[in-house]
Amino acid sequence: MNEIKAIIIDDESNSRAVLNTLLQKKCEGINVIATASGAEEGIELLQHTTPDVLFLDIQMPDGSGFDLLRKLKSVDFEVIFVTSYHEYAINAIKFNALDYLLKPVDIEELRETIARLRDRLEKKTQSNENLNSFLDHIDPSAREKKIPVHHNNHVALIPASKIVYISGEGNYSKIITSDQSEYIVGKTLKEIELYFAQSDNLIRARKEIIINVEYLVSYTKTEPCILEMPGKTLVEVSRRKRQEVLDFLRSLNK
Repeated sequence: MNEIKAIIIDDESNSRAVLNTLLQKKCEGINVIATASGAEEGIELLQHTTPDVLFLDIQMPDGSGFDLLRKLKSVDFEVIFVTSYHEYAINAIKFNALDYLLKPVDIEELRETIARLRDRLEKKTQSNENLNSFLDHIDPSAREKKIPVHHNNHVALIPASKIVYISGEGNYSKIITSDQSEYIVGKTLKEIELYFAQSDNLIRARKEIIINVEYLVSYTKTEPCILEMPGKTLVEVSRRKRQEVLDFLRSLNK
């Protein structure tokens, strides 16, 4: 079993100490080679030290973990985020198939995370592509949020503004864009809804469909409520969502 070199960056000394102890005493084959107490110290450390994995706190006084990663010239190691609960960030982390640990760290969850890490390292399937997509999405200064979709041997980043509607079926969803392209993504509609939680124009019309109101052609006020989308696509709003959708549409005219 190859040794995994780890670095911990966290501004809380107790959190660093606890995670260090758990990794070295409860997780076989993990060697914590260095720790840092903040983003700036972490950047300096990573400039001359290359770990296999970085355990990175999200919120630190001198900069977030996301800021730290963006300042690095390259990220050629795995990243496992360590954080207190933060719904928006965690939803985005999970959507991009990245690993995270909640404080206080649970031993069994840590072991499961290390098992996935070891599997990626042995198969050399680094999650850097997913990490870059995540950083693009989580950036609060970004004008638009984008969803990564594997398509024709590459990853397409689709902005929310280009999505006309999304239909879901089980664990997969189909995205229709403004140029009438279709993309299949291995995410449920609920996961996508959470991913785009900050986007104002996407709304669930019924259990299996989300529409972008920017592309709405017309709608009826009567029951059933019918939404007309480009290409004469008609979407019937569910009874349960009817009032919510109508209220939302009326608010756009104020």
